[in-house]
Amino acid sequence: MTTRPLFAFCVLATLLAAGCAGQRRPPRGIGSEPSRDITIFVDNLDFNDARIYISTGGGRTRLGNVSGKTRERFTREWRLPTIGFEVDMLGGRNYRTQELAVTAGEAFDLLIQAGFVRLIPRGR
Repeated sequence: MTTRPLFAFCVLATLLAAGCAGQRRPPRGIGSEPSRDITIFVDNLDFNDARIYISTGGGRTRLGNVSGKTRERFTREWRLPTIGFEVDMLGGRNYRTQELAVTAGEAFDLLIQAGFVRLIPRGR
């Protein structure tokens, strides 16, 4: 007769554990909506530091700074159909890129050289 209380205890413990576990969320990236991030690689080949802005139709949003002769990587959430950049060279001129169509997950190279700035989509 000692097996019956042990069996009941095991069944109760199993049900209690199952009830406490609840429903788990899937890990990020599995079953969730796709990322809306874009990646911008800025390669500053000039000696001057550059302040980078994202052009957004009627305004601009600061992306960050890139020191002279360095390379930086930026990631931003993006939901608009096009993207453009403005580059203010510290102690120099200001430049503006053309606007390009952009989709989520895309990457761009922004190349800064003495006298010009070029925006290059990766993978096209």
